[in-house]
Amino acid sequence: MIIKITHLETWNKPMPIIPIEKITIPTRLRDIDESSVTRIADSISLVGLLNPIIINEDHVLVAGNHRLQSHELLGKDNIEVKIIPNNSLTNTLCEVDENLIRNDLNTIQMGEHIVKREEILTELGLRSKSGSNQHSKSGTATVAGAESLTSAKIAEQIGTSERSFYLKKQIVQNIPEEIRDLLRRSEYADSVSSLLPLSKEPADIQAKVVDVLLSQPVPPRGKPSFVKSIIRQVNSAQQHQQESESALTTRLTTYPEKAKRFLLIDPMRAKFTNLALMKLARWCEVNDYEYEYLKGTEETLTYYRMVNGKRLEQITKQDIIPIIEPGKIFMSCVFSYNSQQYQKVYNYYSKMFPDVPWLIGGAFPTNCPDWFRDNMPNAEIHKGLYEPIERLIPKYAIEPDQQTIILHSSRGCPQSCSYCGVPKIEGKMQSYPSIKEYLEAGKAELP
Repeated sequence: MIIKITHLETWNKPMPIIPIEKITIPTRLRDIDESSVTRIADSISLVGLLNPIIINEDHVLVAGNHRLQSHELLGKDNIEVKIIPNNSLTNTLCEVDENLIRNDLNTIQMGEHIVKREEILTELGLRSKSGSNQHSKSGTATVAGAESLTSAKIAEQIGTSERSFYLKKQIVQNIPEEIRDLLRRSEYADSVSSLLPLSKEPADIQAKVVDVLLSQPVPPRGKPSFVKSIIRQVNSAQQHQQESESALTTRLTTYPEKAKRFLLIDPMRAKFTNLALMKLARWCEVNDYEYEYLKGTEETLTYYRMVNGKRLEQITKQDIIPIIEPGKIFMSCVFSYNSQQYQKVYNYYSKMFPDVPWLIGGAFPTNCPDWFRDNMPNAEIHKGLYEPIERLIPKYAIEPDQQTIILHSSRGCPQSCSYCGVPKIEGKMQSYPSIKEYLEAGKAELP
């Protein structure tokens, strides 16, 4: 920045000294950095205050808050000041320029100061507003005798390249303030190459990406690549959700009324609730479908039942007849050694609802579909993951005794071991953006 000294004889003229208690500190553009206050205090104790703070005629601080705080840290009662006319725009511009010149701002702070400086210059008539014609007499007037500043000139004044000027400005203009506040004190706050791809995403995607970034350790190197990978994962999850919602909407409008009622059957009395059935319950709930969840068979003493999200008491085998008349029956089968139990459950409900179609999924039917075709001829076999429910939060309260939050942090496997069914069931490795919402949902539903 070029400073024009108009009165050289005033260079050594002493500045006024006033009591610190008389200075009012308004809301500042940046927060106090305690380490900077300590460093400046050490310098002042050695060589004194080299640059006085700036206040206006009402003794309101304009620039120099860190120096002021350093004086207080040293126990000083008075401080040397420079007094300028009381003008809100020029006072704020003075604060902005001093912060920029001292060059200890991170990328987010720098971008915010650049945007603020442009706004002030526009208000002062030193920068044309977007859409104004600089050759038109009706365009934005400039201060008398002053030249309208271009972006290149402003970048030169604050000591940065024009490209860096544009990038930091773009980052701040495209990332909402509430998201910038989350990143402000993170290690990503000073990484243009990390923030720039984030700024190109919609605000809802930005929020999800930042939630993931702040919940995981920062990689020692390769932050931009890490950010881009999280962005891809979040966008992929969003796309899956939109496709699922679109498919469900289509099915909702084309299904007959009876087909909007589903019977969800867990054939086993296992310790943990079947995750696929919990997600199917959520799927029904989200789409306003009726559903009934039953766990057990005619050979067990007690059963669990939930109808449309409402828990009912355990029921005996005499009351096993479902309350709703289903349009479709879902059953999830995991282990092949339980095949006899799966067969009993299928036979029991098939007699009860001979014309109702079945959809059976899980690890066992995915790996051994022929067994199901031979033993359950009326059932449709689904192999692999069921995409309409894959990204939904499970309905954790599907069982009265459920006290465990079950979730996936990832799916699939990069290997293709012949003895393992995971790649066949879940496909290639894919990470889930965040487990936070799953945990929050589980805590809200479980006792």
